[in-house]
Amino acid sequence: LDYSGFGEPRLPISVDPQELTFDEEQRSYVIPEGVRPVLKTFRIEVLFWGLRELKRVHLFEVERPLVRVECAGQTLESEEIQSFKANPNFKEVVRYIDVELPEQSYLHPPLTVFVVEHRAFGHLALVGSHVVQNLMDYAPHDLEGEEEEEEE
Repeated sequence: LDYSGFGEPRLPISVDPQELTFDEEQRSYVIPEGVRPVLKTFRIEVLFWGLRELKRVHLFEVERPLVRVECAGQTLESEEIQSFKANPNFKEVVRYIDVELPEQSYLHPPLTVFVVEHRAFGHLALVGSHVVQNLMDYAPHDLEGEEEEEEE
């Protein structure tokens, strides 16, 4: 059967296909150096100021929320607000995590923000979430300039 007319993907003639080697100890494939992106350590700093106007979740008012930030397999959590009605602000305002991200900004994973609440018997209720697709929108302008210079 000839499927060439159906837009089947093909490798260019200049590319020599290679078989990947499997590492039995780590139970993963070894990616060649030219394919794997170069990683760089970035610090993600989060300012936890407070939460406002949280709606009811499963008919219960939110009483003890916390914020969880996830990026590249790393997790950062705020402290739990003990009484949301009395004081909706966080006591510890600044927290940070160091993550290994590719140098090219178009390869950065998204940053996900969750607001959750610990409820009775260890139940965790999701109050809300947001996904930041481009981390460089929130990077210092001098860091963005370095990215553009490296690309040129």
